[in-house]
Amino acid sequence: MFLGVDIGNTSTKVGVFCDNSFVPSYVFRFPTTREISPLELHRTIQQFLQNLQPLFFRNNNISGIAISCVVREVSDAYRAMAREHYSIEPLFINHETVKNISISYEHPEMLGADRIANAIAARKIYGIDAIVIDLGTATTFTVLHNGILIGGIISPGILTSAQSLLANTSMLVNVPLARTDSVIGQNTYDCIRSGLFFGWLSLIEGIVQKIFSEKGNTFPIIIVGGLSKIFAGHFSFPCIIDPLLTLKGIKIAWDTR
Repeated sequence: MFLGVDIGNTSTKVGVFCDNSFVPSYVFRFPTTREISPLELHRTIQQFLQNLQPLFFRNNNISGIAISCVVREVSDAYRAMAREHYSIEPLFINHETVKNISISYEHPEMLGADRIANAIAARKIYGIDAIVIDLGTATTFTVLHNGILIGGIISPGILTSAQSLLANTSMLVNVPLARTDSVIGQNTYDCIRSGLFFGWLSLIEGIVQKIFSEKGNTFPIIIVGGLSKIFAGHFSFPCIIDPLLTLKGIKIAWDTR
């Protein structure tokens, strides 16, 4: 059994791989805590595993652990947890450890591990050209061209922007992220909903078109992240919704290490 760990700024996803497939058999999620001990991590993971199948998920059943981490404060805790509680040297995804994708980036050490994992999976599953759009705490675009990760775009996350809007205004209200029937809202509630949904829909579509124009070609587009399903079916371009892409890339990186 292999564990793929995707540590994001807001939450952490763990994929449990029970066979040779790069698709996890089980996925569980918990909040990312920056001050957490290796023992607390072990207890959290073991609790989820034992809830799945108490007799099967024991420490000695785990043969490998690979980690995509964008929160540097927790890296040491995860490394110590893997070593002390599973006797495993974990693989941390970065520009130096991956072997199945080329990276052309001015400072590759600054490239997020999740974006590298996404590119690895996109390259293997969807082809040598792709745009991976991750709708998480940040909204990121990762461009794969001729099998090479050539860069992308980072913009604020949708919910991050919404929280900032509410924190800095006194008369606006908190609303769910969802499509409105009309672009033009007739009350404050619908105005905010429309601004969030159609504003970010337009931002994403606009950036995609600029990438296509700059490269003189169109690429497959893969949408990942916690908000991907909300926008599914509303883009003006065809796209693939693959919320497990990062975990798939982590497993592929482990298999080709």
